[in-house]
Amino acid sequence: MIKCPDEVCNWIQFRNVCGVLLSTNDIESLLKTRRTKLIKGMQSKSGKKFDAYIVLDTTGKSSFEFPPNKQKKK
Repeated sequence: MIKCPDEVCNWIQFRNVCGVLLSTNDIESLLKTRRTKLIKGMQSKSGKKFDAYIVLDTTGKSSFEFPPNKQKKK
């Protein structure tokens, strides 16, 4: 877990997200640019694998941003 040292802040970020351990580089990128590189192989609660970016909003809340779907050629 990563925690803000400021007691008033109360911001935390778990390193294990959906079964994937975030690297130090991912955490640094999240804090500096508010977005990680594409994280592959995360697992949803239903057990499905997915790839996504982790992004921080202006309040410090993290969420997922999904890459555009690749269109299948017919």
